[in-house]
Amino acid sequence: MDIKHSIHVIAMLLAFSMQHTNAETATALAPTPEPATQDALPKATLPASDTVPVANTTAQVWNKSKIPIVVSQKGLSQKVEPTQSYNSESYPQVPINILVPDDSPSPIKYITVTGQKGACTVPVCIFVQ
Repeated sequence: MDIKHSIHVIAMLLAFSMQHTNAETATALAPTPEPATQDALPKATLPASDTVPVANTTAQVWNKSKIPIVVSQKGLSQKVEPTQSYNSESYPQVPINILVPDDSPSPIKYITVTGQKGACTVPVCIFVQ
């Protein structure tokens, strides 16, 4: 009777140890899912007024006025329509120039510069109002 009992105990221990070993092996050998690439993701068209900053954006210029403005940096100029923004990746190494067209019907009242707080998610935000 002792032999039968010993055999059952040994068989159960062997079964439990095999399950544990199989689980470790299966986990170690399971292929890890590859991270999704940008090509695999559906491309969404974002309007310029959305606030999705690029990872290396160092400053943003927000046009909160009623007239278009021109933002100039590194010799390149970009027209920024009302409610749109401009993202800079080279500020403060290269200064940002904000130009108001001469024929604009209403003047700019305020230009506010703020650091990263509240709605500003990048190091520097410039609001033209």
